[in-house]
Amino acid sequence: MALIQLGIIVNSKGLAGGLNLANPLKNIYLPAGISVLVGYSLNFAKEYTLSEDFFTDNNKVDSKKQSTKRYATLFLEGVCSKEDSEKLKENAVFISKNLILKYNQDYIFKEDILDCNVVDDIQNTSVGVIVDVWEMPANDVWIVQNAKGKLPIPVIESVIKHCDFTNKTIKINMLDGLEELMFQ
Repeated sequence: MALIQLGIIVNSKGLAGGLNLANPLKNIYLPAGISVLVGYSLNFAKEYTLSEDFFTDNNKVDSKKQSTKRYATLFLEGVCSKEDSEKLKENAVFISKNLILKYNQDYIFKEDILDCNVVDDIQNTSVGVIVDVWEMPANDVWIVQNAKGKLPIPVIESVIKHCDFTNKTIKINMLDGLEELMFQ
């Protein structure tokens, strides 16, 4: 069973045992009653059950701070007070990749994107290979490596035209001026 990190507990939230996760996976939903592991590493993790539904919407703007939220609140059975939640501070939360896919069928993991070949949809020419994924507040950016350098590709509808993760191919619309963003 492949486990991935859901986020890191950075502090408590409220007096009833809520846990704030920093930089959680983007835009997922998990129902109450499923199991997660909590620990400094997988070797020392302890199993917990979600006591409430968990969801993240990293694109939601916090109106008080005028910034994009990079945290989500998690509630676990048996963690019922601020003192309980403080004991879990700085621990990671791990979950089965299969559980994420069960409740979020269209979720795309970073490893699915990396090493994909990027093709210009109009010219039908190779743009390069995705070597990194930047998670940005407005939209993600895929970094494409080619012989000239690295090209940041914004993950927006007007650019990304078709993704075939099974065959590791992504077709894009090369907007005017996009190649001018090339860096080393």
